[in-house]
Amino acid sequence: VLSLSFNQRCELLIRNIISQKVSWIFDPLETFEINYESEDYIQFIQQEGIKLNKKFEKIKNNLKFKTSLNNFIKDEYKIIRSKQYEQKIIDQLTILRIFNKCFIKNGSKDQNDLVDRIIQEQQKLVTKANSAANGQLELELELKLKLKLTENEKMVLELVEDYVTLGKRVYPWISQRFPFYERWNGDSYYYPPNYEEIFKDKNEPLKSERSTVRDLTSSPLIFLNQFKDASNGKGIVLSITEKHIDDTINLIRLLRALNNKLPIQIIYFNDISQSSKTKIIKAAREEINNFPKSYEKVYHGKQPSVPPSPPPPQEVWFVNIYESINPQHRNLFAKFDFKLLASLFNSFNEFMLIDADTILMKSPEFFFNHQSYQQTGAFFFKDRSPLLKRPITDGEFLIKMGPSSIDSIMFDIPMMTQYTTHRELFKGLRLYMESGLVMIDKQRRRHFNSILMMNQLKFIHPISNSMWGDKELFWLGFAINGDENYKFNNHFAAAIGQLTSNQYNKDRRTPLNSKEICSSHPGHISDEDDRSLLWFNSGFRFCHEANNIDYQEETKNNVILKFLNGRHPLEFKKYYSDPLRITHAIVPPLNKNFQKMYNYDEEPTDGWTSEPNCNKYMWCAYSSIGGRTGPEETSHKETLDGLLVEYTPEEIAYFNYLGDVWVGKY
Repeated sequence: VLSLSFNQRCELLIRNIISQKVSWIFDPLETFEINYESEDYIQFIQQEGIKLNKKFEKIKNNLKFKTSLNNFIKDEYKIIRSKQYEQKIIDQLTILRIFNKCFIKNGSKDQNDLVDRIIQEQQKLVTKANSAANGQLELELELKLKLKLTENEKMVLELVEDYVTLGKRVYPWISQRFPFYERWNGDSYYYPPNYEEIFKDKNEPLKSERSTVRDLTSSPLIFLNQFKDASNGKGIVLSITEKHIDDTINLIRLLRALNNKLPIQIIYFNDISQSSKTKIIKAAREEINNFPKSYEKVYHGKQPSVPPSPPPPQEVWFVNIYESINPQHRNLFAKFDFKLLASLFNSFNEFMLIDADTILMKSPEFFFNHQSYQQTGAFFFKDRSPLLKRPITDGEFLIKMGPSSIDSIMFDIPMMTQYTTHRELFKGLRLYMESGLVMIDKQRRRHFNSILMMNQLKFIHPISNSMWGDKELFWLGFAINGDENYKFNNHFAAAIGQLTSNQYNKDRRTPLNSKEICSSHPGHISDEDDRSLLWFNSGFRFCHEANNIDYQEETKNNVILKFLNGRHPLEFKKYYSDPLRITHAIVPPLNKNFQKMYNYDEEPTDGWTSEPNCNKYMWCAYSSIGGRTGPEETSHKETLDGLLVEYTPEEIAYFNYLGDVWVGKY
């Protein structure tokens, strides 16, 4: 088989896969969930019931946990079906990877050259080995036998050659229709807009290029190849519904203050009204001559990133992806799923995917120019790191889902390495990635296929249901696709805001050594200088839930905002609704064994604690954890220090200005 060309390998494997089951299709409706009320379970009892009854009678007294015969049978059924489901998932993901590798453009001529070189080397080795053994004739006969069509293969040969039909089997939920693109001025397109043509007579907002690489191993007729060919330029992408309109308007105001000149694609699912579009367009295009008072303080502080008046209008596009999803599968998508769809159906080659309540503290171009993004074309950020655990078996399961040695040898799809498997999620940490800002260049080698994989993982319930929304599916989509060309910002998320005056325990007689910040906003500190605040999530108000809180109850349950105790509920509401004021940031330490560091100094034992404030979205972070391991003053100390950042008056003024812009405080 190693003597086959790449195209022959693709056709042989796909032909053999489909010939095993002519009606094969990737079924998004399959949940892989154990159902004890199914006909399959009833048949299992009928076929295996007597045998399991005898087995149970023999071992019931030795079982570690006492159980009934009924539960014993259920456990046996679960073990058998789980193994079957696991293998079926592995098989499906293998087909997806190889189909994508063979027939979807991977965006790099170098990749094709590399595959050809690998195959040529393999063929030389095979020829040399067989010549030495005088077995060339046997090899040729073997290849002829392998390539000879069986009766089943003859039935599907026409299908195999029709890669368009094959693509529909692999991606049945994609309708093969382009999204509907609508520009702020009313121009509409049923095909991805060519920004170079649209802006050819203008100097804004960017010069862009279409994909020019031609992958000869892929079919140009496949819809996904057509879509990738049509993608061009770079820009900002967000996925919203009606409930996100206010945040989107605030975000656009912020982008204007950051002097953004990149186009913005707002992805939606047929659920944004014309009046909401009008509000967004007004925020994006109307002339701004008034500035918050905090602007002058920043301007006199010579902050170069704050533009002189007026802020530039924004190039806003509305992208309706409703018709791009097959009708029978539309109800499978909800909430965070649309971010995954937005990563696929935006028409940029390079994109920054953000939430409507994401707060950029640097211009979008800063992120596109970031060294980690430039090196890999995929730049991600870590989440908070509280000691929330997941079973180690989750990581073991994910490793099995990755490429096999056969994938690697036959199709040059790399296996997972320690670069992925040594990350904390594989070691049992519940949270790893924060997906409020994601940077991807779909032209880079394997990246477009990784986007396809992350969307497919949404349907693999044993994977997606073990994650927190969409967060981990981005980078795991890369890893399971055999694509480890991604980078994370090294720091886990920080708490940002102001240091509390009486932190951690109001009944303490002596202050803590550890510093504390209580905030509902996960912030991200640059690993290049260990201080720059790059972005944060949950809007710019002190509490993004400010409009959804019963302030009578909030005043009663307040624990951390002690200076507000005894105040009128309206004062509480004002504090929650005003911009977050940022003077410090704390990236808490993380015990590598994911254990709490109990101590006799009453210092924090974990880097994070959750609090009831702000509808339970409040988290308090600590700059150090641990202390004396014994009661004596001379006892050994075991401590870990995190990162504590104190911002300068100039930086604080800049933060205040952006906060005032976001909330509309003029």
